[in-house]
Amino acid sequence: MDLCAELRAATDPIHMEVENLPLSQAMAAGTISKDEYIPLLRLLLAAHTGWEAEVEQEPACAAIWTPALARTGVLERDLRALGDDDTEVASHPAIDSWLGELRGLATDYPETWLGVIYLFEGSRMGSMALLRPLAKALQVPPIPGHGLDYHADGIADRVPRWQRMKRTLDGLPLSAEQRNAAVRGAVASFEMLRELYTANALLSVG
Repeated sequence: MDLCAELRAATDPIHMEVENLPLSQAMAAGTISKDEYIPLLRLLLAAHTGWEAEVEQEPACAAIWTPALARTGVLERDLRALGDDDTEVASHPAIDSWLGELRGLATDYPETWLGVIYLFEGSRMGSMALLRPLAKALQVPPIPGHGLDYHADGIADRVPRWQRMKRTLDGLPLSAEQRNAAVRGAVASFEMLRELYTANALLSVG
């Protein structure tokens, strides 16, 4: 089985769980409020800030990671556009626990981070479908610079770029242990997102 097929098979059940959570459904339906969406963006910024800093320095990810994949700047731009000027980095126990787990796994198997890249790059595909519902919910135009760049950034090249990344991942000469580490990284990341999306509506982000 190709690595991407293995990653998909391992994450499909929890992926469906996340998509069926009330917060995910509210985004897809265009009913989420700005008071719910901004805290979620701040948590996603905290997660991206943590894992992207690790991947940028990891030789095991050099074959697929480029600065163009980083989304911290996009999230910061969206928050400013939506009127959030809080410069304090948000935090959540799920993010701290997740990063600690990944760093521990990556000590022996840095390929763990490949699974994280797979998850967040793959999420860009589904993210395209959220652009117009979110524009409706937040009452902003679905064009760059109005708070939805996390979903719109690079949209013209998104499909071919994702296909190229999958081919690169599938072509990496990984051992069974390294492939398993990538799978664990992807699953752990979905588990973190499930906790964030479940708790976000009740969370006062600090």
